[in-house]
Amino acid sequence: MLNYCRVFSILIILLMANKGFTQVVYPDFGMWNTLSIEKKLNKKISVSIDEEFRLRENLSKINLFYTNLGLNYKFSKKLKASFIYRITQKLLMAEATISNIELCWMLFIKKNFQRNLYFNLDKGLNSKTTISIQVAMGVILNLS
Repeated sequence: MLNYCRVFSILIILLMANKGFTQVVYPDFGMWNTLSIEKKLNKKISVSIDEEFRLRENLSKINLFYTNLGLNYKFSKKLKASFIYRITQKLLMAEATISNIELCWMLFIKKNFQRNLYFNLDKGLNSKTTISIQVAMGVILNLS
């Protein structure tokens, strides 16, 4: 139980260190839609393509599109690094568009927690549930 508290505490500290996470500009409902395709070349190396489409202002306006072309290396089940070429198109309030080309290096750390869930009504239900947390850290170089 102590390890779960440590991981959760570190995650909260990392998220709170970002000022944008702790401030709310205005109430809004948005949606992020992502389509990802990954092809394994061998056990450790894979290539991927991701397309993301984001909506904002209570789903009434398009926020951005981006396309990722990535080369991924899996060190273990819990650690993966990716080199990504990203093309982004962001739509502004005045309906103008900003296009960016970026090179990204990302490091993904994944931790799974298993918990027993109990539902007791005479015989009841006993099942194991896996909770997965993934933290991504990286460097982005803007080429535009």
